[in-house]
Amino acid sequence: MTNFLILLVFAAVVGGVISAVRQNGARKTGYRPSTMPVPQPKEDEPKKDVVQMTRFRKAASLMTPAERSFYGVLCEAVEGRALVFSKVRMEDVIQVKKNLPGKDWAAARGRVRSRHFDFVLCDKERVAPLCAIELNDSSHNSASRKERDDFVNTACKEAGLPLVMYPAKSAYRVAEVREAIEPHLSSQKPQDQVTELTRKEGERLCPRCNAPLVKRVGRKGKNAGQEFWGCSAYPQCRHTEPIAEPS
Repeated sequence: MTNFLILLVFAAVVGGVISAVRQNGARKTGYRPSTMPVPQPKEDEPKKDVVQMTRFRKAASLMTPAERSFYGVLCEAVEGRALVFSKVRMEDVIQVKKNLPGKDWAAARGRVRSRHFDFVLCDKERVAPLCAIELNDSSHNSASRKERDDFVNTACKEAGLPLVMYPAKSAYRVAEVREAIEPHLSSQKPQDQVTELTRKEGERLCPRCNAPLVKRVGRKGKNAGQEFWGCSAYPQCRHTEPIAEPS
């Protein structure tokens, strides 16, 4: 019985000491167990809008001021004989041949897909590329740009796509731009020129591109040796018509 009382008194003393130590530590650290309820927002209190950071913005223009200046002159120089496109992906104009080995194909496509042409002229009927135009400013003098230009030149030659490298200027003359692109538009007749030519000589017009139709002779197939009407803009336009027999 005496031992039990001694243990009981000892436990009470130890418990008191531990409680005193905790209270003393709380006074030093300023910590107080929270017995107050957590404040909740009132139902009628307006919620603050969460502002999220945006990542994108609309470009001010598709072209630089120099490109826009050249674009206006280029459209005038074309005289409606072709469609003018700007910032065209190189991969949409030049395609990698499918018979290349896997690694070579992937490497070639990687170089093509990461570049673009400043301008591309296409025929109005099939939107087939006629030529690409690169507007060269002072940045093309750097080593990296020269390497890029060499690759573009090589790729265009392999694909059979004419490439016009035109120097960037503060102002452009329509006659000079027309002279640079004329070799690639020689088969694309202006609308007024074709109409006038037909009226004078009585030529038939191609219903697709309005170029004059000319008589051709088939060389292969079931129509070999037979005459037919073919578009003078061939191969840009491949329209043909049979020649009606006289009644």
